[in-house]
Amino acid sequence: MSMMRTHALPKYWATSGSSTSPIPAPMKTAILLSLMFMAGAPSRPVGDTFAEEAPGEAIWAPGADRPHLLAVLRWEAAAGDAAPVAHARIRLRRLMTALRLFEAGSFAFGPLAWTRTGGGTWQPFALGTIGHRTDASLIVTPEQEDELRAFCSLISRRTPRGGEIAWALRRFEMGCDRPVPAEALSDHLLALRALLEPEGPASGRLAGRVAALCATEEERPVLTRRVAHIAGLERSVIGGLAVDPAIDLLVAELSGHLRALLRDVLCGHLEPDLRGTADAILAEAVRDALRAADAEQEAELEARAQLRAAADAKARAEQEANSDAPTEGYDPGFVRFAEP
Repeated sequence: MSMMRTHALPKYWATSGSSTSPIPAPMKTAILLSLMFMAGAPSRPVGDTFAEEAPGEAIWAPGADRPHLLAVLRWEAAAGDAAPVAHARIRLRRLMTALRLFEAGSFAFGPLAWTRTGGGTWQPFALGTIGHRTDASLIVTPEQEDELRAFCSLISRRTPRGGEIAWALRRFEMGCDRPVPAEALSDHLLALRALLEPEGPASGRLAGRVAALCATEEERPVLTRRVAHIAGLERSVIGGLAVDPAIDLLVAELSGHLRALLRDVLCGHLEPDLRGTADAILAEAVRDALRAADAEQEAELEARAQLRAAADAKARAEQEANSDAPTEGYDPGFVRFAEP
């Protein structure tokens, strides 16, 4: 996972419980932090002394223009616990998941890590590739560090191990690992379909459901069209055909909507039944539109009735005025007799 620091050497280390077996993993540039953290545990400064004890390769990579930021995992192994390396991979993967859900950015752990027990020497081991590095960056200010640390802890505790949300989360992370953004389009669409697109008569409403959950009522028509357009690019990408030149930005936009939905579910802001929530929002919007149309029709009928009443009153007033006026050339006191 990449993070940039302004210090010559890392001055802060993340901890997870008490430790006799720390595993530092070098990171390669994506978040600007002044403090390190580890999912599920508070961070504490340990000073430059411990940093200077870390292997030089963990702090500086050959040709690097800045030191790595190191994640340090500490714990006391108990009988029956997984091997430290296996434990580290699980915790680092959870940290990666939390960072990807926190905000868009480039997160990647270096392929090599080190482990030691007690005061022994550091031993390198292959961590494997975790994450994909790009030029994107995320700046986290010191004021945001507590929020980020709490978020990582929450995601680590609430990430499901099975079900639609877990499956969609794995597809989301597969998309994040793709080196070419267009190749991530199918991953993100599959995740959204798992969350929002059932089979049968309720299918075919993916774009509208995404817009219902991710846009205000006024913005839903525009977002519906955009999501439908992005989804329509999938066949061209699969077939290797020419696509919208803005495909990278469009995929990033779709990824952002998926990230927001997954994050809100895991944080408890949305119910896991996203499809039901979206349909309820759309149904309520239809009811609101019908109520508004009925109110508009009633207002129009009332206006017409008022105009008709005003016209009738005017006509009656004119009729009464005409009936009260004397007839020209007529003398009511003179009676003409017919000649014999």
